[in-house]
Amino acid sequence: MLLTTHLIFAEANSLITKRLGKSVGERTGDLLQRSDFVQLVFLDEVVHREAWNLYKKYRDKDFDYIDATSFVFCKRRGIREVLTFDRHFAQMGFRIVP
Repeated sequence: MLLTTHLIFAEANSLITKRLGKSVGERTGDLLQRSDFVQLVFLDEVVHREAWNLYKKYRDKDFDYIDATSFVFCKRRGIREVLTFDRHFAQMGFRIVP
């Protein structure tokens, strides 16, 4: 099972829509939401506040707010390995799974 947040879903949908068109974005989004392999998690205000503080704390890093929400989400769930191409996760101590 893969976990992802609604913000990562939104980022992925935006990228797919811009590069491949809205119909592909819709189909991909529907497939992900119906998948038994992917669980979509909606973040709450507590995660938002913690992520915003983390984002501001690391002024020397160029990760964005959505990355910060993912860091907080993973930390709260005890997730140490992430499927990503984003080097910022390694900077924050996560193991990147290719």
